[in-house]
Amino acid sequence: HAIRPGQRLELAAELDTVEADAASYGGSVLVDGVLAIRLTHCVGPMLVVTDFDDPDALRARFGVLCNGGATPGGFAGIPEFPLERTGGEAGQRIAATLQVPTQANFFADHFPRRPVFAGTLLMNASLDLAALLATELSVPACGARWALRSVSDVKLRAFTPPGDVLEIEARLNDLSADAATVKVDIRKGSRVVGGARVRLIPEVGA
Repeated sequence: HAIRPGQRLELAAELDTVEADAASYGGSVLVDGVLAIRLTHCVGPMLVVTDFDDPDALRARFGVLCNGGATPGGFAGIPEFPLERTGGEAGQRIAATLQVPTQANFFADHFPRRPVFAGTLLMNASLDLAALLATELSVPACGARWALRSVSDVKLRAFTPPGDVLEIEARLNDLSADAATVKVDIRKGSRVVGGARVRLIPEVGA
């Protein structure tokens, strides 16, 4: 479901369990009353907030979120993070590098005391690479194209600081008339930083 400027988002989060070292949760986003995103079976580590942000500033931002939102026009957008293709095999896999910027406005929010490249931006780059691989796959119907259906097994195993260079690979795992599955792996050198499994389905006229 595409989300456009000016639409109203309804956010919901559900805590399943909270332990000393981690919390399990889910959530959803509705756009003008229509479900756009659903999160299930998520696990996040419990970290010391003062290592990353100012607790009073967090409370103030949460208050803004719960009381009408920020003043329109305050968000200047996110810059593009181009992927540089480094190799692969047509219709089977694509390898690319991602240069994390050394400076960006969003680091002031994520996070003021310890800048970290947001996991959502990292996953977006991974989906871009999976979408590029999808353009090389055959589709079962004339005029159809592969469209994102779901993303599962998302894992972020390490923080990515400004300036890092990451290697991302999208590899075709399975292809049928009904769906295609692409596995994405993210590495920094020999260390696995994260990954995800992307499920695509054919859509006609999309």
